[in-house]
Amino acid sequence: QGCRRRLSLRPASRPPHAMAEEVEAGGAEEEVFYASKTGLDALEEKLKKEVALTENDLKCFAYPGDGDDESILVPIDLSVIDASFDEDEELVDMDMRLELPTMIEKLGVKGAAQALIDARKKYEANVGKEDPEERLKSMTVKEWKDVMADDGEEDEDGEEEDDDEDDEEEETKEPTPKKAKTT
Repeated sequence: QGCRRRLSLRPASRPPHAMAEEVEAGGAEEEVFYASKTGLDALEEKLKKEVALTENDLKCFAYPGDGDDESILVPIDLSVIDASFDEDEELVDMDMRLELPTMIEKLGVKGAAQALIDARKKYEANVGKEDPEERLKSMTVKEWKDVMADDGEEDEDGEEEDDDEDDEEEETKEPTPKKAKTT
């Protein structure tokens, strides 16, 4: 049950979609990624019981779209891992794949597992005190795939659409005159 995809959550190389979104709120910067709820629950249980973990236990976190369509994904805040990475290192790539090999190399299997658990806890703690209604919510893998497909849609010219330009165009269009009702 899992998650796989890559993208850098660093501001300079971020795509404009909400699935790996940095939020500046009250001085707290979040680096949001979606992860398998079932996978996180299993990791947490194994860590509590001090069961030896393997890289296999982490595979489900590599890409959010790898799970069954009905599996639940939860937002996590990967900023908890920042201190372990150099500024120029990519934690998530442009395809939304988490760089698990790099995480494991830097933190070890157990450290990477704990970091994922801590990332969920940090997101849930809402350090920036954002309005709960405005925060990203859990979703199914199918919903996540649909959002990602919508974010990656291209216009007729083969270029990705820019939502800001669309908004500006809508604002500058003159309203269509309404037809008079006839009774």
